[in-house]
Amino acid sequence: MKMKVAQAAECARAAELRAQVAKHTALEQAARRDARAHTHKLLEEIKSKERVIIQLKREAARASNDQGQKINTTLSSAVAVRCTGLIDPEFRPIPVAAECARA
Repeated sequence: MKMKVAQAAECARAAELRAQVAKHTALEQAARRDARAHTHKLLEEIKSKERVIIQLKREAARASNDQGQKINTTLSSAVAVRCTGLIDPEFRPIPVAAECARA
């Protein structure tokens, strides 16, 4: 009788250990799934931010190019006016500078 009680207790301990192992395994799997999902979410956020950065760089380059063209147009007009004396008929230009030779 003592032998059967001891065997039953041992079987119960073994069953409890198997249950703990199963629970631990399930928790690890759940943690891995959560980690993968979180990593995927973070990667999507990074990709989204990279797309925004690329778009902002394009817009900045476009704005810089547009501003550069406006400055060049303004400078060309100013040089032409300065070299030709269109503003004031009494304008006496100084000797022709390099910038006037280009106009």
